[in-house]
Amino acid sequence: MIKYNTNYTIATSNCLESFLGIKKITRNSYIHLKFTNSSELKCSEDHKIMTDSGFKSAKDLKKTDYIETIDNKGCFIKSKRRIRKKIELYDIIDSGINNTYYTNGILSHNCEFFGSSGTLISGPKLQVLSFKDPLEIRKESLKIYELPSKDKSYVVIVDTSEGMGKDYSAISVIDVTELPYKQVAVYRRNDLIPMIFADEVFHICKLYNEAFCMVENNSVGAIVANILFYEYEYDNMLQSGNKNGETIVNTKSVGLRQSPKTKAIGCATLKTLIESDSLILYDFDTITELSSFIKKGSSYEAEKNKTDDIVMTLVMFAWLTTQPYFEDYTNTDIKGAIRANYAKMDEYNSLIFGFFNNGIPEEIIDLTMIK
Repeated sequence: MIKYNTNYTIATSNCLESFLGIKKITRNSYIHLKFTNSSELKCSEDHKIMTDSGFKSAKDLKKTDYIETIDNKGCFIKSKRRIRKKIELYDIIDSGINNTYYTNGILSHNCEFFGSSGTLISGPKLQVLSFKDPLEIRKESLKIYELPSKDKSYVVIVDTSEGMGKDYSAISVIDVTELPYKQVAVYRRNDLIPMIFADEVFHICKLYNEAFCMVENNSVGAIVANILFYEYEYDNMLQSGNKNGETIVNTKSVGLRQSPKTKAIGCATLKTLIESDSLILYDFDTITELSSFIKKGSSYEAEKNKTDDIVMTLVMFAWLTTQPYFEDYTNTDIKGAIRANYAKMDEYNSLIFGFFNNGIPEEIIDLTMIK
């Protein structure tokens, strides 16, 4: 379980910094550490603590290790015991640039939330992506970050699963009125069969001003696309087809048949959109999926035991933005706007300077039991 944070900061080795949340886990055993400055910690065996020779796992700490503390006085290990008992432990997620935090005055290394290597989105960019709480959640699955506005244009992108409790059916609603584009609603559920999921898609499209809708139609997605187009007679279905070996938006087939080429174009474009701040993401689950969306061979996919269903809706959206049809629909010079965004970012980065504060933090979250 993760408790998400939007209100608090924490003391780190750098300064007082914001953090993403607190993760609670259960372990069947733990290490109980007592220090010469009277501090104590209960933590997992692999929890990292800063010593004079770098971060060490709790299980490897020795009495001769000098431990870094918040008052800069340091301390040593007084006693270390391994307790074979079930316990709930807590860890800070993504605590600033150095991924550190103080608990009971001892410097620890936080949860490796963005720890995957070879991600589509660069590590530094993933570190600064921030989420926000939904304005509301409907039917326990539709997270709304911005309510529909009659003056705005939206696109609904759909990725369908079989509804067997494994992969998720996912929907991203994107505000395409102007750049930067914004992810304003997200739907994710893995227990609806395609015929029922189609009804959910229809109502979300209607909610967001009868938005243009693109459904991936490679497998069971074709069921959803056909129900929307033929049974619900939903007119704003985006269609695609092949012309001279290229997949383009036209009127041949309802939805998008994803191919290695369209996926490659979508991935490359999604990277550009996000890293140029031309696509704003608000959803925690989306950012989580991006953090484990990694290179596999010549393509990208979720690492083992992770999901990428929401990310794939963004990959399809990114491909859509490369189509002349989309540029005409939004009346936006996308390439020019992205170049301008990059120029602004370069100018901003060249002017950045920082302040360092070694004072007493205004607000410290001090955990006594850590991962």
